[in-house]
Amino acid sequence: GLILYLFNKGVLKIAVKKGNAKIVELLLKYKNNIDNSLFQDCISIKEIFIPSSIKTIGIHAFEKCISLTKVTFESLSEPIKIDDYAFNKCESLKEISLPPLTLLGK
Repeated sequence: GLILYLFNKGVLKIAVKKGNAKIVELLLKYKNNIDNSLFQDCISIKEIFIPSSIKTIGIHAFEKCISLTKVTFESLSEPIKIDDYAFNKCESLKEISLPPLTLLGK
């Protein structure tokens, strides 16, 4: 499966299978947030590492990533906001290391 690493203020090129569609290539450019529904239905993602530069994870950002088993956050000095349903229906998610300064949605 795919392991997704988001590098500080970087550009990340990844290939994922979105739903039942063929493999699609995404060019991810981000600054401080992961946009709403950005990785929704990406069934190939198994692990995610989220750096301290990310301040917001949008609504439904990783919803229905059914192979996702682990989410790791880099140590934070500022709060991170995780919007509603960001990890909704991630049925395989067994481990998530929430940083101490976290604002959670639903």
